[in-house]
Amino acid sequence: MSAVIELEDKKAEVSSNGNDGGAIRPYLFTIEIYDEMIRKGILTENDNVELLNGRIIKKIPKGTKHTSVNTLITRYFTKI
Repeated sequence: MSAVIELEDKKAEVSSNGNDGGAIRPYLFTIEIYDEMIRKGILTENDNVELLNGRIIKKIPKGTKHTSVNTLITRYFTKI
């Protein structure tokens, strides 16, 4: 499915008077909300996304080097 990684909790900066100056802040997803989106079918195996630092990011396609190394490693471990 999709990888889920939470590295750190980032909060938007707010001035001492509580006013953020009207700045647009992205909505950061929690693991619980991300998992719920999967359960409800909003995200599927075909979406090719992952949760990074609260943001849902499209994964980069794997290249030929990545695929070749995976194949070699799989062949090695299946012989053991």
